[in-house]
Amino acid sequence: MSFADRLSGAKQFEVDVESYLNSRKSMSAVAVNGTEHTHPDFVDRLRRNNSTESKFVRFAPDGVCLSASGTVTHWEAKASKNIEKDAYETYMKYSDMGCSVVIFAKHPSGIVYCQYVHAVGFIPSSDVVGKYGSRGHPIDECDWICPRMGHGDAGRGSGTSYREIDFLSMNEVVDF
Repeated sequence: MSFADRLSGAKQFEVDVESYLNSRKSMSAVAVNGTEHTHPDFVDRLRRNNSTESKFVRFAPDGVCLSASGTVTHWEAKASKNIEKDAYETYMKYSDMGCSVVIFAKHPSGIVYCQYVHAVGFIPSSDVVGKYGSRGHPIDECDWICPRMGHGDAGRGSGTSYREIDFLSMNEVVDF
């Protein structure tokens, strides 16, 4: 699957999550976040800027919702079994500041799951890269898979550090 295909699927999943949340009687308002939608040229200029400030712009959760009871929850839609290190760490910083952040993740089978970011579990990275033998990417000291750290494969793919979500740590959204 090409990057364009993955991007298209990711964008559609964001729309699907927003629609799902809007359909919930428990929600009084749902909004989409993201400077990437309103100012894509600006975000493009931030891609090589690794400051914390830049990451809060680039990896802001996809949206936010307000429940009928007044609870504010940030939400992120992942149409993938993987999550990028910078994105996850940014969501955790939101959580550490007292914000609720929920990850909606679409399993390759099409089943949708959700979980608060601090409770999302990961498959051990050695199990993930072990499937690829000598072609497996290096793993850092925090168990993130790091394509840019080794093997001369830096020219293929994004090279972004990532982990594979353990869907057993998540809750199936049965009515999605």
